[in-house]
Amino acid sequence: MRHLLVAAVVLLSAVSIWAIHRVGLTKHLSVSLHVSQTRQTQIVFGIVSIAGVLLMAFGLWGWMFPAYGVSMPTRWLFGLVLLGFTILAAFPYVLETWRAPVHNIAAWGMAALIPFAMLSTIGWTNVVAVKGNIGTSAASGGKPIWRVATAASAATPAGGSRRTTVRAIRGSDSAIAANAEAATVSSTVGVSRAASSIKHVHCAAAAASRRARGGTGTAI
Repeated sequence: MRHLLVAAVVLLSAVSIWAIHRVGLTKHLSVSLHVSQTRQTQIVFGIVSIAGVLLMAFGLWGWMFPAYGVSMPTRWLFGLVLLGFTILAAFPYVLETWRAPVHNIAAWGMAALIPFAMLSTIGWTNVVAVKGNIGTSAASGGKPIWRVATAASAATPAGGSRRTTVRAIRGSDSAIAANAEAATVSSTVGVSRAASSIKHVHCAAAAASRRARGGTGTAI
């Protein structure tokens, strides 16, 4: 899934370069104005750009957002950015037509949301990366710890903060460590009790043997 993001960027960059090259580079024109010059560039740019947006959406929602435990508001923010790009690709800027204002609204709306979308990525933490820290444990049902961490991230309620997710993951790790320590203590106590029982049985058997021979004394 992560490779879809790279493919989307390459596809969008390639179709933009193609459109500019197709109509000829003009310094005072934006990419949108280059695309609007011919019917061919409008159609090709629209189809390829929408395909690129779909690839990016699959990459974000299929891999990046789950991997980084991204909150629902942030997902909606990125969704609005992609929606704006889809609209401006589907409705090229053609002067003196109804498509021009639609294109402008989508373009300016997307441009206004992009900085907020980028700022929201500052606190992202890859919760899947903890899978290499520990192997498995009884508290996690024999599953790798990274699955417990991912589950804790997925359980974060809509609008939940990254701190909540990290606390959930740390709580899972603490429970796992406590369970392992309890299992060790229980095992040690069990061995001690077994050794003590064997010793008592041995002492009782020795005492009975001495009494049978008429001897006295205390078994050690």
